[in-house]
Amino acid sequence: MKRNKIRKILAIIIPVIVIVGSGFIYIRFTEPKAKVGVLNIDGEISSFKYANLAEEAIEDSSIKAVVLKINSAGGTVTGTFQTEHSVSKLAKEKPVIANLEELAASGAYVVASAADNIYAYEHTVTAGLGVIAMWVDYENYFEEKGIKYHIWKTGEQKDMFAPWRGPSEEENAYIQELVENFEIELYNRITQNRPETTSQIDTVKDGSTVYGSTALQLNLVDEIGNHEDAVKEAAKQAGLKKGKYKKVNLSNYFEN
Repeated sequence: MKRNKIRKILAIIIPVIVIVGSGFIYIRFTEPKAKVGVLNIDGEISSFKYANLAEEAIEDSSIKAVVLKINSAGGTVTGTFQTEHSVSKLAKEKPVIANLEELAASGAYVVASAADNIYAYEHTVTAGLGVIAMWVDYENYFEEKGIKYHIWKTGEQKDMFAPWRGPSEEENAYIQELVENFEIELYNRITQNRPETTSQIDTVKDGSTVYGSTALQLNLVDEIGNHEDAVKEAAKQAGLKKGKYKKVNLSNYFEN
């Protein structure tokens, strides 16, 4: 009798274990394959690392949309323009939504302009558009300290921006022209990405910054919202339903 009772108990327990085990395996292997990638642009844009991540997102078929989470005061001309170029390429292939955090100014806004939509907070600091070049000259200081430099160079401009001297008149004119040409390129990229800003972009051409609420009035951003709002919009534009996609940090995702 005891053996029969044990068998009956085991007969009940074993199917439950199998069902629970099968359920566990089923859940594990049905994790959403579709992903919304988050590209964190944090700090100075002074290399091509963000551009490279955007390029990788183009090639990965599981990445269905990308959110640019931006907290940056800008960056170098080459770093900014290359990142904007790569994000523009990405936006032609997949939905890209920009999420402006505390600060998204100068080159960081140029990059954001390549997105399909831009979300900002009420008090996000943005705009701050323009180009600046700096040459720190210690020539008088070196003279006072009796420090002398002996330079051998292959061209007149080879030591441009060197701290042991200041710019010549020709160099001063050349650098100013260079800065102005970069400024033209900067505004061309913004207005090509966002034609709706063309009539109001002059408002911030003095390099001033504005809050997100003002940026909305100037058509510099599209919505006042937070990070999750941007993620939901990215998923919506990619045709992804809630629970059918996973959010991933692109830096960690591609490193792994």
